[in-house]
Amino acid sequence: MACSLLDLDNQVDCPVSDGGIVESRVAECTDITDVTIAALTGIVTAFTMASTGLWKKLVYDDDDTAFYNQEGVRVNNKHTFTQTAFMKFAGLNNAKRLVVEGLTPCCCLVVVHFLSNGEAVVQGLENFTSITTYRTSKKKAKVTANVMTDTPANEDRVEFNFISESRNSSMYTNLTPEDLDAL
Repeated sequence: MACSLLDLDNQVDCPVSDGGIVESRVAECTDITDVTIAALTGIVTAFTMASTGLWKKLVYDDDDTAFYNQEGVRVNNKHTFTQTAFMKFAGLNNAKRLVVEGLTPCCCLVVVHFLSNGEAVVQGLENFTSITTYRTSKKKAKVTANVMTDTPANEDRVEFNFISESRNSSMYTNLTPEDLDAL
C-alpha cells in the first residue's frame, strides 16, 4: 500500500480505552471461501464458509489476562506487525485437552477477537493489493498451547497463544459473536 496521511485527533471526545479481549471465534483458513470487505472503510462485513458450524467459540477466563497485541517491527523500509493473542482457561480436564489436541496441528487459523471496548478485529488475514482484497497473513496464525498444573498455591489451567505476523494491522469487522455462530 502507498503512503497515505490522515488526520487523527484524540482530543475531540473522551475515547473508550478499555483494554483486553472478552471472547474470540476461530476457524481454519481453508474453511473460509470468501471475505467481503467494505470498499470505503476496509471493514470485514461477511465471511463465506465452506459449511456451517466451522467457527468455534473461545470464551476464556474473565480475569483481565486476555489480550490481543500487534507490535510493530521495522527493518529498513519493511514494516510488519507481530500479532499475539493470549487467553487462559482455568482448570484441567479431558475436554480442554481435546481442544488443545485439535488446535495445535492447525497451520493456518483465522481468529476474530471481540475487544472490551465493543470493537472486533480479525487475526490471520490481511489486506492484499487493495483495501477490499485479502490474503492470509505473512506468517499464518497458529496456536501454541500450554497445559499447566502449576503449584497448589496457584490454579491449573490451559493457555493459548495465537501468533501471526502481518504486513498490515488487523482489519476490523462489524460482525458479532452471534453472526459468526450462525455461519
